Amino acid sequence: MFVDTASLDYPQYHRFLKKTYGPNYPFEVPKKLTQKVDPVSILRLLSAMIATNGGYYLHPSFGYYFEYLYLEPHGLVYKVSPYPGGAFFSPPLSKELIDQNERFWADADTQALAPLVRELDQPGPRAGHGLLDWFYLKAHLRPETNREAAMLAGFYSRALDFWGVDLQKNNQLALAARHFERALELNPDNVAAQVSLECNRNLLAGRNTTVQMSKAVTDSFGKYTDWNTVIAENGPFDEPTFCYEQGNIMVAGKLYRQACQQFSRVSKLDPNHLQARLWLAQLYILTHRPDEAMEIIQEVNSREKDFGMTTTNKSTLLFAEAAAHLAKKEGASADEAIHQALQLTGTNQNLHAHALATATQVYMNYGFYSNALSTLDLQLQLAPDDPTTLVNKGYAFLQIGAFDQAIPVLTRALTIQTNNSAALLNRAIVYLRTHQLDLAEQDYQALQKLSPTAYAIYYGLAEIAFQRNDTNAAIRNYERYLTNNPLNAEEIKLVTNRLAELKR
Repeated sequence: MFVDTASLDYPQYHRFLKKTYGPNYPFEVPKKLTQKVDPVSILRLLSAMIATNGGYYLHPSFGYYFEYLYLEPHGLVYKVSPYPGGAFFSPPLSKELIDQNERFWADADTQALAPLVRELDQPGPRAGHGLLDWFYLKAHLRPETNREAAMLAGFYSRALDFWGVDLQKNNQLALAARHFERALELNPDNVAAQVSLECNRNLLAGRNTTVQMSKAVTDSFGKYTDWNTVIAENGPFDEPTFCYEQGNIMVAGKLYRQACQQFSRVSKLDPNHLQARLWLAQLYILTHRPDEAMEIIQEVNSREKDFGMTTTNKSTLLFAEAAAHLAKKEGASADEAIHQALQLTGTNQNLHAHALATATQVYMNYGFYSNALSTLDLQLQLAPDDPTTLVNKGYAFLQIGAFDQAIPVLTRALTIQTNNSAALLNRAIVYLRTHQLDLAEQDYQALQKLSPTAYAIYYGLAEIAFQRNDTNAAIRNYERYLTNNPLNAEEIKLVTNRLAELKR
C-alpha cells in the first residue's frame, strides 16, 4: 500500500484508501466525521500497519511520528520501526546494515550518480543548432541546467546526506566524508551536507567542534527559509551549533525525544557545552526518565570547572535535581536541593522570588502539595496580593482535601481579580465537593460567561444537577461536555456511563 502521510489528516483520504485497498486498510472513518483526524488516531493506525505489514518511508523525515518511530536507511528508502523496549535512542548501525548500504551506494554511484553528475553539467533538451543557438553564443547566455536531472540529483543528495550523518554518528568518519562530498557534487546548495562535511573534517583532524552562536544559524540557510524546508530538501545536520538550534526548535514543538537526541549529539561533539546538558536533564525529567537526568546532573557537578558554572546555572541544575528526586518519590532529597537553590539567591529579592516560584511549580508538578504550601507562604510574604500565588495556594489546599482553607484563599484572589477563571473554577470545585450547590452553581455560571465552551464547566453543572436529581439538566450538560471534546479518557467513560444510567 502506498500512503501519503501528509494527507492522513483528512477523513476523505482514509475513505479513498479503504476503497482502494479494502480489508487490508485497517482504519474505518465514521461516516459523519468531517473535521481532521486527530494525531493520536493516525499514529495508532501507522503503528498497527507497521506491526502487521512492516513500513518504509520514501524520504528522511522528522516530526511527531518520530517520537515513537525511528528510521533505518536502506538505500533510498527508510524502514520505520518502533523504538525497541524502553530505548530512548535508535540502535547503533550494525556491520551488516553498513555493508548493505555501502553496496547499494557503490552500485548507485556507477549506474546513476556518475552519469547524473555529468548530466548536470549539460544543458537541458534543445531543438538543434539553429539561429537561436547562434544568438545564445553571441549574447554569452548559458542554457538552463537540465531540470529533471537537477530534481533527481536533489533526491540522491538528500539520501546521501542522511546516510553520511548516520555514519558520522557511528564514528565512520572517512565513509561519511565521501558521501557528504558526493551529496555536494549532486547539489552544491545542500546546506546540511556542507555543514556536516565541515564538522567531519574537524573531527578527522582532531580539532574541537564547538557550538558557535556568533550569528543566527538561519543566516546560513541560503535560499531556504526555515528549518522544515532546509531539512526536508537537504537532510539532517550533524554539527554542534546546528544540532543545538535544531534541539531548541524541537523543544518548542514538544518533540522531546528528538530534542533529546539532538542535545545528546551536541554533548558528544562539544563535551564542555553546558546548556545542552541542562536541556538534557530537564527533558529526561519531562519524559519520566529521572535516572538518566541524575546521571547528567552528577556529571555536571563533577566537572563544574569545565562547564564554567554560574549561580544561575547552579540554580537551574539544583531545581532539575529536585524534580528528579520528586519523580523518584525522594521528598527529603528534593527538599535539600531546593533549599540549596534558594540559598544561592542571597539578598537579591527578585531572584529569591523567582526561585520560590520555581520551587512551588516543581513541588506541584509532582503532586507534593504539602511541600508547595511552605514555599507558597514564603511567596505571599514577599507579595501578599499576587493572584497567581493565591490561586496556587487554593489549588494546593484543594488537592490535599483542606476545603475549608481553600475557600478563603480563592475568595481573596477573586476580590483582587474578579474574572480570574482559575480561582473561579477551583472555588466552584470546592463548593461542589462540600455540597454547597448554590454557591458552586454561581461560580460555574460566572465561568460560563468567560468561557462558554469550556467542558469543565458543563461537567460541574451536570454534577450539580445530578446531586439535585434534576435528570434533564444533568443529561443536557453531560451531553454538552462530550460535544466539547475533552481529552480525559477516564472522565469520558464516567460521563458516558452516567448518561446511559440517566437516560434509562
